[in-house]
Amino acid sequence: MSAPIAVTSSDHASLPPDDSRHQALPGLACVEICTGAGGQALGLEHAGFEHRALVELDDDAVRTLRATADERDLFPAVLALAARLKPRAVLIENVKGILQAKFANYRTDVLQQLEDLGYATSWQLLRACDFGVPQLRPRAVLVALWPQSFTRFIWPTPTTCPDTAPSVGSVLYQSMASRGWELAREWADSAAAIAPTLCGGSRKHGGADLGPSRARQAWAELGVNGSSVADAPPLPGTPLPVKLTVAQMALLQGVPPDWAITGRKTAAYRQVGNAFPPLVAAAVGRSIATTLVQTGRGTGDWSPHTGWLGTSASGSSRHAPVASPGVMA
Repeated sequence: MSAPIAVTSSDHASLPPDDSRHQALPGLACVEICTGAGGQALGLEHAGFEHRALVELDDDAVRTLRATADERDLFPAVLALAARLKPRAVLIENVKGILQAKFANYRTDVLQQLEDLGYATSWQLLRACDFGVPQLRPRAVLVALWPQSFTRFIWPTPTTCPDTAPSVGSVLYQSMASRGWELAREWADSAAAIAPTLCGGSRKHGGADLGPSRARQAWAELGVNGSSVADAPPLPGTPLPVKLTVAQMALLQGVPPDWAITGRKTAAYRQVGNAFPPLVAAAVGRSIATTLVQTGRGTGDWSPHTGWLGTSASGSSRHAPVASPGVMA
């Protein structure tokens, strides 16, 4: 990437909607499954990875991806992909609950399968608000690399915190004022904190609202009515608390305003609620990219079995580097 991503306290904390997201670093390609609306994909693209495939089962999310990404071949699961493709890096993002003690056996099984394939692994809890996103959103992130690369891997350093990340009001003021709502400035000044974690990404979630009563109370403190999702920004005369639109919630995920989310309201909201914030994905992606570039390819990629994959008689690598609920690089 030609320039670092700037995080500012402007109207929306998102990746810049410019051509830089299309400038892949040589030799860094990836396959991603459980892609959703493309939040993680967008962040990794900004980090310099070129996507060879995006895998998603939700029809509306697929339409969103097709409106903004190339159509590529699909692969069934991240571990199967790792076993088949032998990527130099694997990135898995999940809800923070997976780090609970009751899921210890599950985590152990996942790590064991990756270690059996020759990877060294590490889990880390990352908060979106620590990387310029106006939302708490803690997520469990797993990175697996060949041992030679893993010794050089460093988790990204936070650039903000809950007190310094952009606030809900600063991010959404322009949108709230776009149809002449006379309370937009008053509301924005009072919504001077980050958002609670957006939820509702699961198909098990009932509909387009901002979550259970505890979450709605946190939204209410920001002047937001979390009982449902609005179809458009407020008009003059709209009382407080105000409802958020899907597009406004996408901004709170750090998704750029030119990234169109397709589907009916509930389906679109689920895509947004399930997204991995692009700014967080970009931060992790840059750390992985830096590690891969530092270790380089030499005469071939690192292999847990032979030390190097080497090259074929034609001079091509036997396994192309691939980065995944999941990404592989």
